[in-house]
Amino acid sequence: MSHAIFEKLLNIIEPFITKTHVVRTPIPARTRLQVTLRYLSSGDSMVSISYAFRIAHNTVSLIINETCESIWNSLKHRVFLQPSSNNWEKVAEDFERICNFTHCIGAPDGKHVVIQAPPNSGSKYYNYKGQHSIVLLAISDAHCCFSMVDIGGEGRQCDSTIFQNSEFGKRFGNGSLNLPAAKNIANTNVTLPYVLVADEAFQLTPYMMRPYPRKDLGIRKKVFNYRLSRARRTVECAFGLLAARWRVYGKPIIASVSTTRNIIKATTAIHNFVMISERESIRMLPQYSRYTAQDRAIISDGLRNISRSVSSNSVQAVKIRDDFTDFFNNIGAMPWQWKKVLNNDF
Repeated sequence: MSHAIFEKLLNIIEPFITKTHVVRTPIPARTRLQVTLRYLSSGDSMVSISYAFRIAHNTVSLIINETCESIWNSLKHRVFLQPSSNNWEKVAEDFERICNFTHCIGAPDGKHVVIQAPPNSGSKYYNYKGQHSIVLLAISDAHCCFSMVDIGGEGRQCDSTIFQNSEFGKRFGNGSLNLPAAKNIANTNVTLPYVLVADEAFQLTPYMMRPYPRKDLGIRKKVFNYRLSRARRTVECAFGLLAARWRVYGKPIIASVSTTRNIIKATTAIHNFVMISERESIRMLPQYSRYTAQDRAIISDGLRNISRSVSSNSVQAVKIRDDFTDFFNNIGAMPWQWKKVLNNDF
């Protein structure tokens, strides 16, 4: 995070984290934000942060929790997608321009955020990797920003179940997110709906496309899987940037469940805030963390892939996927796709 972005963030949240002077001089809002960002970006323990800033350990814990909550409340309406037909169409235009997948409105995926076992939690947060975790379920746009997030799913649940139980999952199901109606592709008579692109862990529905099973794949289906993977990788890149920038994900988070949720909320909001600020500033170059192969191994312990679940396909969803396949193999074909699918197993 550059100095300019830090000052911009401080100006937004300063009114919410400034304390009133009563008996002792309160810790300034700038220091509170510095403590929080230092903890999130370094992955150090709260005890280490307390020594660095000469602040009591219990005070550091309160500052981090309060500041993370203020960051979320201040930024959530600024940096996340507001569901409207025009906004969805803008997202789809970016996916078509960057990823060559038409009528795509997002790429959902879930990651396990590893935590210290909460007291008296039993197997509630125990995942298939043998760790305790909270699930971060997110939908990414073509710029690797999170359009929507659901935070707090127990680690024992699969991503399909978490998506169905999430607020935006329910709204996708009942059609209350103002998705644009199916329309013709430009300069063609091919009509396709607006859809999400996901991996095999998600259920195939009229608004969610997943790859064909890898058994007995023909060229047509391989082309669809390749084109889908080009669009779906944006969410993987988003998670990678999130974990690289915020090293708190590099090891199990030692905090209460409520504080951990606030930490995840804050990092996803600041991730979008930084990405959007960098895009808006022409002169500013992206500043991402540089990390070694050893760092990558540590990061992989903090964010885990979610296990796959068996899905039930509907006739309408299968037809929509076949329509996309026909489009990608005919009018919407890209010159390089044939070489890609012949040289790789999609």
